Amino acid sequence: MIAFVIIIALYHTVETALAHATGRYHTMTQLDTSHLDSTVSMTVRPSVNVVALLGRLPLNRELHLPNDTLVLDSGASHHMVKDASLFDAWHTRSHVAVDGAGGSLMAQGTGSITIRTSKQRTIKLCNVYYVPDLPANLISVMQLRRERVYTHFGKTIELRSQGQLIGVASLIANQLSTLDATPIRSTVSPVAAAAIPLLTLHQRFGHLSLPNLRRAVSSGQLQGQTWTYSAAECKAFSCDTCKAAKATRTPFPTSDSRALQPLELVHSDVLTLPEPTTDGERYVVTFIDDFSRKTWVSALRNKSQVFDTFQRWHAMIERSTGLKLRTLRTDNGGEYTSKAFIEYCSHHGITRQLTIPYTPEQNGRAERTNRTIVEGTISLLQHSGLPMRLWREALWYVVDTKNLSPHSAIDHKIPDTIWYGKPPSTANLRAFGCRAWHTTPRLSLPPVVHENRFAALETDASDDATIEMSDDGFDTPSDMSMAQFSLSPPASDVTDDSADPIDFLSCPSRAAAFAATTADSPVVELEGPTEDPQNWSQAVKSGKEEIWRQAAADEFHSLATEYKCFTPVDSSSLPPGAKVLGSRFIFRTKRDQLGKITSHKGRLVAQGFSQRPGIDYDETFAPVAKFTSIRALIALAAAKKLHVHQADVDKAYLHGELKEDLYMRVPQGVDMPGKVLKLHRSIYGLKQAGRDRQRRRG
Repeated sequence: MIAFVIIIALYHTVETALAHATGRYHTMTQLDTSHLDSTVSMTVRPSVNVVALLGRLPLNRELHLPNDTLVLDSGASHHMVKDASLFDAWHTRSHVAVDGAGGSLMAQGTGSITIRTSKQRTIKLCNVYYVPDLPANLISVMQLRRERVYTHFGKTIELRSQGQLIGVASLIANQLSTLDATPIRSTVSPVAAAAIPLLTLHQRFGHLSLPNLRRAVSSGQLQGQTWTYSAAECKAFSCDTCKAAKATRTPFPTSDSRALQPLELVHSDVLTLPEPTTDGERYVVTFIDDFSRKTWVSALRNKSQVFDTFQRWHAMIERSTGLKLRTLRTDNGGEYTSKAFIEYCSHHGITRQLTIPYTPEQNGRAERTNRTIVEGTISLLQHSGLPMRLWREALWYVVDTKNLSPHSAIDHKIPDTIWYGKPPSTANLRAFGCRAWHTTPRLSLPPVVHENRFAALETDASDDATIEMSDDGFDTPSDMSMAQFSLSPPASDVTDDSADPIDFLSCPSRAAAFAATTADSPVVELEGPTEDPQNWSQAVKSGKEEIWRQAAADEFHSLATEYKCFTPVDSSSLPPGAKVLGSRFIFRTKRDQLGKITSHKGRLVAQGFSQRPGIDYDETFAPVAKFTSIRALIALAAAKKLHVHQADVDKAYLHGELKEDLYMRVPQGVDMPGKVLKLHRSIYGLKQAGRDRQRRRG
């Protein structure tokens, strides 16, 4: 058995002598500490009621005390131990500061320990504080007295309870005494059981970062957990799962290097646009000269055209400059790594620089150019009101103006100035999308004025490009050699027709309407684009509340009375298990080809995403004609000189009849308390709507 030693610190020599002389019991008294070493802290924090006052007790490594040695301290307010294995019961609690021992320590919990003295008496000490960094284990004389165990100083030091001797101690060096006793240890230490591995604690908290994990546990805001991990454990901590799941790429260093002459280094990339042009183009290939930052672009139908486009651009650029392309930097896309592309570059002595996969930062100049082009294209189309399918013309315009704008990488010089060696002309520069008037002479007849929209600069020709506005859409005129540009038609062609005003659309780059060339020319300003409300709340706050309310009422009345799509029923009469689908109004502003508002529409749709397969719907497939088939039929009709008729079925989905019993919530904006709508027809939004319409048509 391991001897369990209790050491008693006697602070005052006189008081010790009196105790031995009179044989009285020692009780907790106010100690005179004026003669003690100034390095020993005897101050009790006002907010802390746990205090270790060690007095002159030389608790240092020179004593070489075993871990199970207990020091009786008449100045300690609580029992405190540093050996966790002594506990037979453990209660985790928040950290408490302990002053004394020449500094400040932290108690990390409380528990109870049990000892058996040489007199074969068992003593259970409760409310013992666990202080891992304590120099030695301390037993409070004051706490023993509260437990009715009294310390008696005579020829020997005795512990008595109810007049009976329950333990003895012997005086050793430095006025310390030891009590012979045997500790009664539990099979498993409750503290050791509570001290789970740091990795396990990290996993229990959902792989929380170590600083936040320590902050959460150490703050005392959580019950059932304490932070007992050393600095070495924290430094050595590693979680393979976090390394794999939370790994981030270190930022790439910025590069300030620049080519020393034109065509020394060219960056290239392929950009994908969301909507095809009128010619079916969806991709854009860019070429950026690193020296001048001049940019060239070309629209493509598919990525396989990149190689042919590069060949044409390469021949044109070398022929016009007399310089040789030295290095081409691209990503690892298949359009740049084909066998033909590699052989072509090798044959012409072009060095290839390919980026590492998933590292667009290595081709950052091309990527940044793509962003500039896309942002500028969207801005031009939105400002001009032109359709998205004209992004090619807007993109050309963005690139042209980009080459005419200062660039910070070349000391705020203009790319075209560096490339051509002279300042470029901007005499023909107009705002994208502004009106242009194309005059076509007709022999003896008066000139005919055609309305166009300014689309792009033609820097290599004498004329600019416009897009002709017609009932059939937007076309590019074949002969623009006599193009004239103005903000309104020529004065000789303006007639003041009595009642019908001339619709006038000012240049998008100007905020105010311009005056006509004649003082009495009537002018009307078109309404600009408006954003449709996305829900009922936005509709009633949009400033057009009455308009949208009327549109919603017309739609609901039409579906209920004209198309018989649903009937209101009491919500209390729903069959068991019936699911009520959501509903909402979708609002749209209708415009003509000139952007003029024609009407405001509201469409009631079901929120079919909550439908249950096999219950609320079964099959959803509906055949759709392919465009190749449509083109074949049109070609056949043209060859046979047949007439082709196009028909539009109004509210086509509403002609399909439902075979399932479906119920829908009354939409917001319609006042029908306590009612739901029983659906009879496949309204928009239902998963089976397309199939029901096709089945009805068949």
